[in-house]
Amino acid sequence: MHIIAVMDGRPGHEKQTLGIIAGLKARTGVHVSVVRTSRPSPYRRIVNGLTVAVPFLYPQKKELQGADLVLCTGSSTHFIALTLKKKLGIPAFCCMHPGSILRSFFDCCFVPGHDGKKGDNIVTTAGAPNMCYDKGKHMPGQGLVLVGGVSEGEHYWIEEKVVSMVQAVISRDTRTHWVIASSPRTPAHTAESLKMFDQNMANVDFVDFKDTWPGWIETQYDRAETVWVTSDSISMIYEAMTAGCRVNIFPMEWSSKEKKFKRNEEILSQQKRVNVFPEYDRTDTASGGVEKLNEAQRIADYILKRWFPENSK
Repeated sequence: MHIIAVMDGRPGHEKQTLGIIAGLKARTGVHVSVVRTSRPSPYRRIVNGLTVAVPFLYPQKKELQGADLVLCTGSSTHFIALTLKKKLGIPAFCCMHPGSILRSFFDCCFVPGHDGKKGDNIVTTAGAPNMCYDKGKHMPGQGLVLVGGVSEGEHYWIEEKVVSMVQAVISRDTRTHWVIASSPRTPAHTAESLKMFDQNMANVDFVDFKDTWPGWIETQYDRAETVWVTSDSISMIYEAMTAGCRVNIFPMEWSSKEKKFKRNEEILSQQKRVNVFPEYDRTDTASGGVEKLNEAQRIADYILKRWFPENSK
């Protein structure tokens, strides 16, 4: 199977596409051609729109001939994916909702349930697909705390509350070795406050996101038995769940009850997939207590069964 992956250089987007590709590779032989793009200028947006309508304007690339499907994630990838669909006569799939106008041109869109989108060509997923899976290497007594940060229009970042919740968790279980990690959205002062736990508690290590590398977070998921995540960090919540960790959430102060982040928190709590602070770890939320999550594999199997049954196992 020959797959074209349209990539925009954003790690969160590329993880979704690569996760599905890994799922396809688990079922059949796969060859991948990568098309790189970036956020287009207004002029480039016009050109991209014209190439969808008149696909012969898109440059002929020999390495893309004979492809079976095109996958993409992110708004800057949509026009190229749809152009390749029309030019090569192959199905096109995207992760996340591409907008009402473009959605109808995709064969299928895989959209997280908390986005609240419906449609004939929409398959709802539990969070976004990712590259994680449960390797069965979790270490008893190993904990991970992942802290998000400021997100304009979504929630209020109340540093004192966040730091207090983290302190309550790591102080309650001093037999666990905790790795606390910041993110690009974590305010500098919040990071400094969290770093104090590293300096004052023997069972805590603080890691600034600037000191990590690609693949670092996946390694931490593999090791950690218990993970706490601020609920604004949706992707990390689902990555930790997919990796088989016991996942807990630090709630945020939402700017509106209608926000998708708030819906996501409520859905996961109702499904008993997570605990929400001040609740603590329960055995029924461990990876073995609920249905295991691997949306990338589920999407891959769906694509094969519906469009390529000859490759479906």
